[in-house]
Amino acid sequence: MLALGRSHARKRIDTLLRDTLPAVLNKPVFYAIGGSWRNFARAHIAASQAPVGVVHNYALDTQSARGFAKYLQRVPAAKLKSLPGLAGAPGNPGHTLPAAALVLDCVLKRLKPERVVFSAAGLREGWIYAQLSNHERYLDPLVEGAQLIGMPVARVPGFARALVPWTAQLFPGETPADTRLRVAVCALSDMAWRDQPDLRAKQSYRRLLKFPFFGVDHAERVFVASAIHARYMGRPDAPWLSPALNLLMPDAQRRAQILGSAIGVAYRLSGGVPDVLASFRLRLEADCIFLEVGEDARVPIGEAVGERLQHLAAAMRALLSQRVGLHAEFDAGRAGSAASNPHLRQSAEAIETALLERPAKA
Repeated sequence: MLALGRSHARKRIDTLLRDTLPAVLNKPVFYAIGGSWRNFARAHIAASQAPVGVVHNYALDTQSARGFAKYLQRVPAAKLKSLPGLAGAPGNPGHTLPAAALVLDCVLKRLKPERVVFSAAGLREGWIYAQLSNHERYLDPLVEGAQLIGMPVARVPGFARALVPWTAQLFPGETPADTRLRVAVCALSDMAWRDQPDLRAKQSYRRLLKFPFFGVDHAERVFVASAIHARYMGRPDAPWLSPALNLLMPDAQRRAQILGSAIGVAYRLSGGVPDVLASFRLRLEADCIFLEVGEDARVPIGEAVGERLQHLAAAMRALLSQRVGLHAEFDAGRAGSAASNPHLRQSAEAIETALLERPAKA
């Protein structure tokens, strides 16, 4: 159709859409699937210098998407291959991208969605998904992916499962969406132990921004990366966190800091042993973070544990600065048991050690 001119092609496409497009597709979100539309997303990510350079779940408002589609239709085919973001792109962008941009513009004009979301998956992945059992379809793709990536490389894979209930106490009333992010972070919490210590925070953050996760938008991806960054004692003002960190609201930024810092405390206290972790509990009161210790447990008191607690207290203080001033009560000069240290409150409650939740098979 383009061989007869862009105006002719647009009229033909508009007619086809008017006559054949089902009304059921008039939704607030249009999901763009296919290789040429992925190239469209790659080009826009590069042109806009998007903070997270991942096609999957890359989202644009309709006005921006249509404006960029019109721009691509004006770029000479010979120059399309050299556009930023398209180097090494599969297929022949110079041949297919003008047509893809025209079709997308026409579809968005017809459907009038609020935004467009691009998918790294396609028809093949959809066909494979259709072959799964109901049980497999129910599994959360983010949690499954995090376990697949993080737990095989962990020193003690079972420790991630113990972290799930242990960290839940810090976030009473969290939403299901927040819970799944926390579970994913727990599964990834020992992914960088082989790396040089000074590089763990930075390298983990950068890797997680690009990991091939499904079931996660760009802001959620930044949350997971930020939490692991904090788990490895990364500074909350580290320059490499920007501009991606700006995708998170301030409360989400601080929640990621708290989660990662708490996980760091857990590893230092227990050495990554689930049964040892069950002897400890973190409790938040008006102006203190209390480390509660079971009667038979001993705390490996030292500079490292105290530093981790102070790091967690700083994250809590940032979250609650408008209401309370937090400090970590921890005395490195005292004996390591709860009985001999008034700052380490005993707790009769057992900390439940549970597996990451999965639905039972029918």
